[in-house]
Amino acid sequence: MSNKKKHIDELHFEHSLWRNQLRFSKDELKSYQMRLEEIAKKNTNNEVLALVEQFQNKFIRQNEVIDELLHDINVHEDSLAKAAMNNPDAIHRQLFDNHDQMEGSANSFLSMYNELKKDYYSFSSKWM
Repeated sequence: MSNKKKHIDELHFEHSLWRNQLRFSKDELKSYQMRLEEIAKKNTNNEVLALVEQFQNKFIRQNEVIDELLHDINVHEDSLAKAAMNNPDAIHRQLFDNHDQMEGSANSFLSMYNELKKDYYSFSSKWM
């Protein structure tokens, strides 16, 4: 973890960026799920259906992780908002601890999610 301090605007910007990325990922997962259903209808092969189920389970888990990350971001935003309300005159001069753990979680999610997307695209291109 770094000892870097950040301005509230920088932390808020990062929260907004992560929220947008997470919401976009959630929307993508809906599309992927619909395509999985199409694949399952076209291919009744047990091997394909087993892979469909694996992807469905991974998509469910990714949605859970997204919800958890969004919750954590909202909690941190709330704490920043309270700090701003408690000290409105000095908030723009105050520096806050970097949110290293949250940043690591967001980056880790995006990395794993991108890997899942690659696997999914490979699978769907083969069976669509």
